[in-house]
Amino acid sequence: MVPVGKRLLTKASLYEEDFPWTIVDGHVYAIGEFIAQHPGGPLIRRAIGEDASELFHTHHTSVRAAVVLARYEIGQLAGAKCLGMPKKRTFQDILNSRAERLARRPSLPMAEVIATTMLGLFVAWASACYIAGWWRLNIVFAWFWWRHLDAGLHALTHGDFRFSMRWHGCLKSIYSVLSHRAVDYYSGSLNGVGLSKHLWHHIHTNDALRDPDFATMGGVVWVRRHRSAPWHPFHRWQCWYCLPVMMFMEPCLELLQVGREVLEAFGALLEPPCLSSPFVARLV
Repeated sequence: MVPVGKRLLTKASLYEEDFPWTIVDGHVYAIGEFIAQHPGGPLIRRAIGEDASELFHTHHTSVRAAVVLARYEIGQLAGAKCLGMPKKRTFQDILNSRAERLARRPSLPMAEVIATTMLGLFVAWASACYIAGWWRLNIVFAWFWWRHLDAGLHALTHGDFRFSMRWHGCLKSIYSVLSHRAVDYYSGSLNGVGLSKHLWHHIHTNDALRDPDFATMGGVVWVRRHRSAPWHPFHRWQCWYCLPVMMFMEPCLELLQVGREVLEAFGALLEPPCLSSPFVARLV
């Protein structure tokens, strides 16, 4: 039951509620009734259970959006400084104008043709490696296809394939299957509820406390991929060792990471069941 009237709320109390809520500029909103009416479609589901201030202001620059959202306000977040939507958001206006240009349909499906061709080459490579038994080809090019499949899912997230929605949907299904371990990173978990790590990366780029990719961009790494990453003396030689690192070390580390996750999941199955009285009480 959504509470009636505005009040002072804490995050701890909100996590105990059973309705979809979000926080924007210190104000708490019950958005369950608005999800189906949202003009932006399912993107609003990313705001459920999150402080969606950045997400809201990134996609809305008019006061009208704030007026509509105010209808669903149920209170204010304790300890937060409540703000209203600024009348002028010059940076967001520029950002949205650029996004509008990028959203236009291209005259030729160049990106889709390249992606489809690369997927055809991937099928040929996989057939040669796993059916014909060319294991040496597997060792040499496995790193390339691993990177390509991740890049394809990344391109889909940024809307690079927009010539045809049907073509876009097919590529999304294929890349999501072939690079399924990265789906949660790019799309979020729980069927689209919550902000994805990739969106957090773009909102809080190079923020050590909030950027999930800061360890890759700003930590001590063998290959310095971005100028924001700290420079170390051994990086002057990375043009000589980057290929072996990307071909062998990083795939091996990825396999070890997968093995660790499998062991953790197996260990969770061996743990005794925990008390579920709060969940049972909610169901009853």
